[in-house]
Amino acid sequence: MPSDQRFSRINAGYFAICLLLGGAGAYYPLIQSVLELGALALLFITLPRLRGITTVPIAKGLLLLMTAWFALILLQLVPLPPAIGLDLPGRSWAIAVQREISLADSWRPLSLAPDRTARTLLASLIPAAILCGTLTLSKDGRLLLWRVVIAAALAGAIVSVVEFATGFSFSLWANSTRNAASGLFTNRTHHADMMLVGIIACGVEGAVRSGARWEKKWMLLALTALFAFALLITKSRSGLVLLPLAVFAALFLARPAEKRGPWRYLSLGAAIGLIAMLLTPTADRVLARFASLGDNPRYGFWAMTAEAIGDTFPIGTGLGTFRSLIPVWEPLRLVNPYYPNHAHNDYLELVMEGGALAALLLAGLIAIVVRALQHHRRVGNTAGRNPIFLLGGFAVVLILALHSFNDYPLRMTALAAAGAFALSLLALPHKARTRSFKSSAAAIASAIVVLSLSALSVSFALSMRAEIRDPQKAVALQPFSSTGWISLAYARLTEDRCNEAKEAAVQALRIAPASSTALAVLGSCAWRSGDEASAARWMALAEPLGWRDIIVQSWLADQSLQGEDRAKATPHLDALLRMDPENPIAGTTMMSLLADRNGPDAVAEALGVAPSWRHDFFENYRRTGVISAAGTVTLVEGLSQSPTPVTEAERSTIISGLQARGETAAVRRLSSGLIDNGTFSSGSGPLPNRARSSRDWRSGTAFGVNAVIGEIENPWDGNALIVSDRGIGTGTIAEQTMTLAPGLYRLRLAIRPQASVSALPEWQIVCQTSPDRRAPSSPLNARYDTARDSWQSLTAEFVVPERGCTTQTLQFVVADQARDPAILYLDSIEIISLPD
Repeated sequence: MPSDQRFSRINAGYFAICLLLGGAGAYYPLIQSVLELGALALLFITLPRLRGITTVPIAKGLLLLMTAWFALILLQLVPLPPAIGLDLPGRSWAIAVQREISLADSWRPLSLAPDRTARTLLASLIPAAILCGTLTLSKDGRLLLWRVVIAAALAGAIVSVVEFATGFSFSLWANSTRNAASGLFTNRTHHADMMLVGIIACGVEGAVRSGARWEKKWMLLALTALFAFALLITKSRSGLVLLPLAVFAALFLARPAEKRGPWRYLSLGAAIGLIAMLLTPTADRVLARFASLGDNPRYGFWAMTAEAIGDTFPIGTGLGTFRSLIPVWEPLRLVNPYYPNHAHNDYLELVMEGGALAALLLAGLIAIVVRALQHHRRVGNTAGRNPIFLLGGFAVVLILALHSFNDYPLRMTALAAAGAFALSLLALPHKARTRSFKSSAAAIASAIVVLSLSALSVSFALSMRAEIRDPQKAVALQPFSSTGWISLAYARLTEDRCNEAKEAAVQALRIAPASSTALAVLGSCAWRSGDEASAARWMALAEPLGWRDIIVQSWLADQSLQGEDRAKATPHLDALLRMDPENPIAGTTMMSLLADRNGPDAVAEALGVAPSWRHDFFENYRRTGVISAAGTVTLVEGLSQSPTPVTEAERSTIISGLQARGETAAVRRLSSGLIDNGTFSSGSGPLPNRARSSRDWRSGTAFGVNAVIGEIENPWDGNALIVSDRGIGTGTIAEQTMTLAPGLYRLRLAIRPQASVSALPEWQIVCQTSPDRRAPSSPLNARYDTARDSWQSLTAEFVVPERGCTTQTLQFVVADQARDPAILYLDSIEIISLPD
């Protein structure tokens, strides 16, 4: 076994590799396998050094907690008698699948996806190796690991700066976050966490260098500033919230005992630098993201995870099973093209997967952290104890623990390694009393376990890599992988080799019964063979497993339509469009429902929860016009009773389509107001030459006149229409087409010239007598009254005749060529129907 100094270097080298490569994520299984093999090797040489460490209370607690974690994983993987499995909560759908494939009487593990739980066991080896290794290191060995953290953070910061300099066109990993810096990680928030850990490490290094020249401490301050900047360009809201805490912790750790001298200048410089960074445009963009917190999908993730906990507690679903099982509890309103890979709350996800035992382990971890802090407070610096490493470790643990409330930092290998390192610092350094196993039998047994787990890790990694290109090879490499069998089943289905597809699907269900894709393959094969009853049975088993499978949702929608059950078909079509808003078959089918007698009500129910495809749906309606005027009115009125009624923009789109088809009566019925956007609150910027719909404002033909919607000083009510007139041309300034019923109306608006003008522009109503012909018009007889703050109130009455005026255009025109340049502001334009 290696000497203490060599072991320290080995530990530091492996820790560095984890921090540099551990941000690649699950999309790089070979990298993950390399880190797992390294963890097994490190554990093999570390285990003998742990003998006698039980004399250190905190270290003993951490080792017991680690042992309990692995015991929980093994407990979830041990097959249990069928009598136990039938009584477990929240598994009725799994039992139904097992009965269908004749497995109801077989022994099953507690985990509903044991292959994923086995991967969790392998992934847990990495932080376990770091934890055990650090517990046996001396103070110098632990300081070396702090410096590894600084070096890794610096490498990540340099990569993120390069990303920023290239406009985020460069990234280290193929699936990294776009349009934001992600450094050594695929996820920007995890890179932000690494920068926070790096800032704390700088504080620890500053404390260690308490007697060094101040130039070196200024260098640490420069590194801290670099890490803070690298965090800002991640655009991570959580990172920005936690940044002041990390900076405060670093300053607290680095302060000298006397709290005098240059430390004050360092603190002041750090505070000024932090404030300056928060005032930069980059920080402004991050702060602007807080405005969308109310629409954050994390709230939905938390709700469905809490529901899963309620259904499966106290047993849980199995560690590592969230991604494969959460669709069972995912409501239709949360379905979108992006798959929920984690709950974005590690505590909820942990309890969902591990049940009551995982919650107890979490409580035990909290108790150990509190006990370590209490011990430090009682003992302090006596007997040569230096609390810097302990406090620095606690700061890292606190940062990661807080971020775990709305993300999953500890499920990323690099941050899990950093967290394990920080936890181990809560225990005092322990000098290894021995470097060899107690007996040759223990060494042989440990070697067998290490080799077995190594083979398992490599087989899983190679299998995952081969799943897409060669699923047959994937299952040959790792027959215990349900995802490999699912990939093979789907591949054989597309090749029309149903016998092989069914065998692969059944094998997948034997491992993990929550695969809707495997059930869909069995249903599709039954349908192709003409066995409609079996197909319906398989698809019915897949239906409770969520909305995510395209084959299942397509089949269920088609069967509902064949049975003329429009209300039952629309949720399945809705799910298909949420996953792919451009799905041509689902989109066309949903549109065709509007032509049916009961279709508009069913479609209105689907549109009423504001699905992502709603905008495309209304645009397609405007272009195709497959629905009658009466059906359109039914749809809009149905939506008015929904949680999300038709917006003004959507109403304009619908009315535009009706106007194009000459449906004047329907247009009048659907017009929520006689004029659109009269307050100019919708949109900003120059008026378009051609409006999105005929009811939008559009610019006119007057030369030398510009009309722009924007903010002004001394406004009437928010935005206004700003008219800049150079006084060199005549014509229309702005106009909007309306559909008014015959009768008497009053035009009313607020107008304010920037300075006194010789003559104000005129208003007129132009009747559309035919699609390509307008009747001549004359200016309205307007009356101006003083309002407030230099604003004037304009009122004018006009009549829409009984004939020859199905649509009208309200125009704001300049006709006087001998006028001075002027700037006008207009707001609150409205038309009111008057009694005849």
